[in-house]
Amino acid sequence: MVIEKNINIGNELGCQCDCHFLKCIDILKEYIQGINIESVASIDEFHKFMAEVDCERRIFSHRDSDNSLYKMFGSFFGEDNVHNLPKLLDKIKGDDFDNFLNLIEIVNSSKDSILDVYNYEQTFVFEVKFEDSIAGILSDDCEKELITLFRNCCFYEIMKNIKKGSKRSIDDDFRSLLKELKYHFLGNKKYEFEIGFSFKTGKLVHFDEESSKKQSTLYVGDLFLNQGDGIDLNKEVKRYVICGKDTQFELYQLFTKKVTFMLKKLAANIIDFEWPGYIIENIYERKVPLCLFTDKQLKAILEEEIDKATASIVPFIRNSEPEDQFDRFIKILSQI
Repeated sequence: MVIEKNINIGNELGCQCDCHFLKCIDILKEYIQGINIESVASIDEFHKFMAEVDCERRIFSHRDSDNSLYKMFGSFFGEDNVHNLPKLLDKIKGDDFDNFLNLIEIVNSSKDSILDVYNYEQTFVFEVKFEDSIAGILSDDCEKELITLFRNCCFYEIMKNIKKGSKRSIDDDFRSLLKELKYHFLGNKKYEFEIGFSFKTGKLVHFDEESSKKQSTLYVGDLFLNQGDGIDLNKEVKRYVICGKDTQFELYQLFTKKVTFMLKKLAANIIDFEWPGYIIENIYERKVPLCLFTDKQLKAILEEEIDKATASIVPFIRNSEPEDQFDRFIKILSQI
C-alpha cells in the first residue's frame, strides 16, 4: 500500500500535488504507523459507548443469575417444557456461540427442508433430527438440547402438522423458536459508531455534524458495518455482553484492528485522484475536507457545479472549513 511507504508521495503519484494535500497524507501516514489501543480508547465519545456496553453486560449478568429468560419461556411454553433451557444457554454462551449464530443465519436463509421428523404409526412418539444442511453446525450436546427444547415447546404443533403431513409447517415452528431464542437471548440491538480523522488534531474523532466543523475531518466509516476485514464487531460486542469470557482489553484490540484496516483502506483511496469520494456531495456532508482536494480538483468540481452551488456553498464553506481553506476556496472560485 503506497501510504505505508516512506516515499515522496508527489513523485510516486507522478503529478504536481498541492502542499496541503501532501501535508494531510503525511499526517495520516504518521498516525497509521503509530496506531494502538490507546489511539482508539482516546476517541471522544468512545468511553461513553463502552460504558453503555458494560451496563448491558451487567444487566444481562443479573438477568442470567435471576433466570429471567428461563422464567419468561416457562410462562409461555410451560415450566415443565423448558427444563433443559439453562443447559442449552450454557452451551451457547460457551463454545457454541458462533455455531448458534451460524445456525440461525443458515436456517433463515435456507429454502430447503431443515428437519427430519419421523412419527411411529398410531402413537404420539416421534423423532426429530437435523437435515444434513444444518447437521453438525452445533456441537452434539448443544444440538441435542435444542431439539429437546423444540420437541417439548412445540409438541402439540408438531403432532398436528405430522397428521396434516405439513413438513414445512414443522420447519416454520422451529424457525419461530429460534427467533424467540435469538430475540430474548441476544436481542435485536444493532450497534453503530462512526469515526472520522481530524487533520487539524491528527487524531481520530467520533464523527458527527459538530465534530466535523472546522476540523478538516475525513469520514472513515461506521465501525459496525462490514468493511471487508472479516471482523463482525456487532457479534463480538454481543459475545462480550453475553458470554462474559472476553475482557474489555480484548474487545479494544478488535476495535483497533478494525480501525487500522479502515484507515489503511481509506488512505489507499485518497491518494488516487480518480477516487469517487472526490465529489461536491462529500464536501456538503463534511465527509471529505477541502484540504484533501487539490486546486485542480476543486476548480474542476466548481466549474461543473457552479450554477447550482454558488449561492449555498460559500456560506457553507465559511462555517465548515478552517479559515485558510475558506480563503483558498474563494481564490479558486474567483478564477472561474
